[in-house]
Parts: sequence; C-alpha cells; structure tokens
Amino acid sequence: MSVFHEAVRGTSSSSAIRRPRSGVRLVEVVVVVVVVVVVVVEVVVVVVVVVVVVVVVVVVVVVVEVVVIVVVVVVVVAAAAEAAVEVVVEVGRVVVVVVVVVVVVVVVVVVVVAVVVVVVYFWATS
Repeated sequence: MSVFHEAVRGTSSSSAIRRPRSGVRLVEVVVVVVVVVVVVVEVVVVVVVVVVVVVVVVVVVVVVEVVVIVVVVVVVVAAAAEAAVEVVVEVGRVVVVVVVVVVVVVVVVVVVVAVVVVVVYFWATS
C-alpha cells in the first residue's frame, strides 16, 4: 500500500501523516460552556430576586411611613380643631357673661336715671 492509502486507513507508522488524538474533545467544550451558562443564569436570577425583594421592602417601608405621617397629621389636626372648639366655647361663655353684665348695668342705670327724673319732677312741681 502506498503512504496515501495507509494515511487514509490510519495504519501508517509515519508521524507526519498520523494525527495525534491528544487535546480536548468537542463534547467536553460543550459541557463546560453549558455549565458556565447555567451558573451565570443562576447568578443573574439570584441577583434579580434580591433586587426585587429589596425594592419591594423599600416600597413597603415608604408606604408605611407615609401612612403613619398621614395618621399623625390627622390626629394633630383633630386635636387642634378640638382645642379651637373649646376656645370658641370659652369665648362664647365670656361674651355671654359680658353681655349679661352690660344689660344689667344698662337696666340699673336706666332705673336710677328714671328714679332721679321722677324725684326731680316731683320736687320741682311741689
């Protein structure tokens, strides 16, 4: 057989014609690439889940803080309104007392003036 035929059959003893079988096979490269892709996808999924959980927790905390602030504002406004009503009631009481006192004083003055006028009239005509 010629060297060409031996090379095609793979039975040649010449090292120039024979191909060495050392090195990495394609299946091993594919397995490594698949494993690397799976690991990268898992890391990305974990990072996305952590980010989503952190964002949800932050949003919940902010919403709770806003609700607490609104409740505090409502309570403060209600307390201020109650205090204002109490002040108006007290002012109303004071106004009523002042009006009653003024009316009583006016009535007393009118009665005193009337008595003086009657006394002076009778004194002058007698």
